[in-house]
Amino acid sequence: MKLDWECIRQILGAIEAQPGVTCQLHPREVTGWDQATVSGHMRLLEEHRLIDARCVDLQDGTMFCVALGLTWEGHELIAKLNSPALWNRVQKIAGQKGLELSLDVVKAIAAAVLDRMVKR
Repeated sequence: MKLDWECIRQILGAIEAQPGVTCQLHPREVTGWDQATVSGHMRLLEEHRLIDARCVDLQDGTMFCVALGLTWEGHELIAKLNSPALWNRVQKIAGQKGLELSLDVVKAIAAAVLDRMVKR
């Protein structure tokens, strides 16, 4: 599976948009991607402690995840990714530098851009 940052943004945004304190976001509720792709990205987000999720490997070799909420880090990341100006700038800088959009690259560029914006 190739990492898809638009899928990640959708998942994090959908979790953030859930009403109340508790959440149960199923893969089918994230439009634009199949359930396997969404579940795969949910597992990655859970492994990196950006969301709380429950994932199970199914007998057919696929996986099914349900997102239960954002962690503090997840809230921090979606706050950065929700800003179209900031997200576009992150993508542009990464492209100019020839960098793949990894979590560390996204965080580092977003932090640098935010720092410059604040200092202006």
